[in-house]
Amino acid sequence: MERKKMAEEKKERLSRQEKKEQQLEAIRKLIEEKGGVAKTSELYTLGLDYRVLQRFVEEGTLERIKSGYYSLGYRKKSEEEIIPVLFPDGVLCMESGLYYQGYLKERPYIWSIAVDKNTSKSRFKMEYPVVIPYYTEPEVLKSGVTEIPFAGGTMPIYTKERMICDCLK
Repeated sequence: MERKKMAEEKKERLSRQEKKEQQLEAIRKLIEEKGGVAKTSELYTLGLDYRVLQRFVEEGTLERIKSGYYSLGYRKKSEEEIIPVLFPDGVLCMESGLYYQGYLKERPYIWSIAVDKNTSKSRFKMEYPVVIPYYTEPEVLKSGVTEIPFAGGTMPIYTKERMICDCLK
């Protein structure tokens, strides 16, 4: 009787490979819902831990963008798809803003993004895309902001007048 019960339990248990495939599918779903990038804390809600995430990164299945952020196929995505997901609170400014407002012909290599002065500096420590933050007072950050269509969504950007003033400043 005991052997029969154990055999049934064994059938119900998933093999390691099946469990791994289920975890990957859950990760894919979550990352897709989050616009291509998921935070570590969001991945933990799936019942994953650091070791599992690290194993997927070592296998090349999951890509670590920077501390606390993961993606699938990250390097295949354009910078325009990544920037709004990583910096939803940022505002395009300086050279990046000038390019999207039509003042520059070629997109600058470095992204210029205005953020609240209380934003963590570590958010910008990453190899790709290269981002230069402009730390601003919260009240000043929100003045003269509009939105533009950006990679299938929208992105905050300073108005032309505000941008010209910032550049002259």
